[in-house]
Amino acid sequence: MIHESLGESGAFRLRHGYHVDVLRDSIFETLPPGWRERLVPVPGCEGAAALDPHDLAATKLLVGRAKDISLVRHLGITGRCSRHLVVQRLDVIPRAERLILTSSQALAQAFDPE
Repeated sequence: MIHESLGESGAFRLRHGYHVDVLRDSIFETLPPGWRERLVPVPGCEGAAALDPHDLAATKLLVGRAKDISLVRHLGITGRCSRHLVVQRLDVIPRAERLILTSSQALAQAFDPE
């Protein structure tokens, strides 16, 4: 119900220009240590917080889907996150070898798209 109202296709996005992704408990394992201290208040939504853009980017690069890479590229182009801090956040997330490769390739695609 929350996803339908506030999600990518909901009226909230049309009105405010962004949407809400409801996090599952399993995602907490993929977030960089200290992410709770870096939560960013959502303007106009009392009590709501968003991930710091660098924490979000690091987590998205672990998955490495085209839409995630596109989002990280947009965050970089618009100055909302820097490659340097994203790499720092990635480096402190425990990752299996497969995820190290996936995230490294996704990082290159997001910040060096040529």
